[in-house]
Amino acid sequence: MLATVAILVALGAGGIACGMAFKNDVLKQTDKGTIYDSVVHNPTAEEKNILSSILFQEKLEYRYKVDDKYVYYIKEELENNHPLVTDRKNEKIMKVSEEIPMDAFALSRQWGKEDAKSKQWSDAFETIQPNYIYPDHKIKIVDQNIYDSMKGKESTVFIGKTDDFEAYLKEWKKLDELQVVKYKNVKSEELYSKYQQYIAN
Repeated sequence: MLATVAILVALGAGGIACGMAFKNDVLKQTDKGTIYDSVVHNPTAEEKNILSSILFQEKLEYRYKVDDKYVYYIKEELENNHPLVTDRKNEKIMKVSEEIPMDAFALSRQWGKEDAKSKQWSDAFETIQPNYIYPDHKIKIVDQNIYDSMKGKESTVFIGKTDDFEAYLKEWKKLDELQVVKYKNVKSEELYSKYQQYIAN
């Protein structure tokens, strides 16, 4: 009888340890696949309120304008605030170190594709510019003076990373819900947000 109880206790402890290891692995895999915890275009007052309640380790904001072919970002803003990417060789997170491409480029959305020019910038913009926002547009990086002379409404994108993703699960969930309201043709699983990847695992 005592032996049976001991075996059941050991199995329970093993199950708990296994569950904890799995939970930690889910977060590691999610971190590897998606660096930034939050990406929000043109944050509403409610989204700004949620974002301001989160303690970000790194946060960046970029301005952009759009015409019928391109999404234009400002070269100087990108130079002063390089986003994070995953190094394709060793899978470590680092700041973009390549020169900023001045030619327009399309986002391949295929991480393994090695023929893309400016791989780091292309990878960074796959995060900055999710595929449900202007999916048929190329990215073009322009000097500040050219950007200022362009007509059109200015938009912003906020990207942020915390050092404890799981501490803000309630906030990530709410931000995703607000994104689905904002982009009516997108389902929550099509956001490809870090939160969606986390709950899928």
